[in-house]
Amino acid sequence: MKHFVIKNALICDKNGEKRQDIEIQNGTITKIGDNLSCSNNIDASNLVVLPSIIDLNAQPKSYTELGLSRFEKKAICGGVGTISVIPKADPYHYEFLNFIQAQSKIHFICGIEPYSDQKLQNVSTLKKSGGRTINFDSNLSNHTLKCIFEYAKMLKIPCMCHCKDNEVGNNSSTQSEQGYKLGLSSIPPFLQTLEFSKIIELSRYFQIPTLLHSSTENRIFELIKNENTLYSEVSIHHLTCNENALLAYNTYAKINPPLCTAKNQKLLQNTLEEIDMITSLHRECDPHRKEQTFEDATNGTECIEFYFALLYTKLVKTNLLNLSELSQKVSYSQANFLNLNQGEIKEGKDADLILVDLNAKIEVKNPQSLYFGETLYGKIKSFISSKTGYQEV
Repeated sequence: MKHFVIKNALICDKNGEKRQDIEIQNGTITKIGDNLSCSNNIDASNLVVLPSIIDLNAQPKSYTELGLSRFEKKAICGGVGTISVIPKADPYHYEFLNFIQAQSKIHFICGIEPYSDQKLQNVSTLKKSGGRTINFDSNLSNHTLKCIFEYAKMLKIPCMCHCKDNEVGNNSSTQSEQGYKLGLSSIPPFLQTLEFSKIIELSRYFQIPTLLHSSTENRIFELIKNENTLYSEVSIHHLTCNENALLAYNTYAKINPPLCTAKNQKLLQNTLEEIDMITSLHRECDPHRKEQTFEDATNGTECIEFYFALLYTKLVKTNLLNLSELSQKVSYSQANFLNLNQGEIKEGKDADLILVDLNAKIEVKNPQSLYFGETLYGKIKSFISSKTGYQEV
């Protein structure tokens, strides 16, 4: 359907809640008001309409056509309409993703890997091929980082950075008494602050919008408070779980960065107002890479196929956020960072929306997830894409 009206729904976005009808034509929200109607009316009396989620830190298992198709289906079930992906630093891979993008129901935002094969890539060429952000690790040399930010300045493109240290490998836990008792390799709590500090200074100097992926240390939020070029992001796992999940050496609780102590988890929850974005930190991997000793198992856990329900159950039903605040941290802030015409339910915005039954239950049946066996609330009933229109989930 290219022209339809969503009737009687509770509309919720970063601006609050209201009960009105929404008219959509050719992928754009054309009118919001009372008593709207057309030949295709969708009754949403018992549902909530929200902007679809924009996830800037999720990773598929593979970048094949089949792998991305499966990833897309999971994303739709979880209410995710836009995902950042990072193809290999080769224009061919961008052409392939542009092909996938043309037929996909969701949006793939291509990131640029600026440093590959021990050398700086031609970022300008990769941007012309479709790159929308520059994605890199913090452990690059100072000269390379400076060049990356110079490219970003010249091309007017935002940066996204992961914390990584050259001397820290596949560590299993944050440095704590419990990690010591379990005999796990650990990361000192101040490492993230050290690594991100140089990125913060570069962003300030070049005035480049920069996202600090998976921030877990409170000091980071203090350093970037009131900085208009710097954005913080925290994963849902670090807000809802802590290192107690490691007690049985559960390899699906092994993620990067490692789960925090209970004390630091509480600090993150208390800092939610200052956190710009929340991410799924969804990482797909082969089961055999998890079915190993804890130290040898790869990092990552899956959650994107029930992501909205996880957010709603763990954050809204526990009163850490209200639904409008949640929408701001999973949709609006990301759209603002990337300058996308979405993330808000407003006339003239792209119609990338989800219709949700907040009372419907979901049983997590994915054994490769940290949340296996849990009951969540908030089932996606319908998915609306500005590219392909309305579909039931």
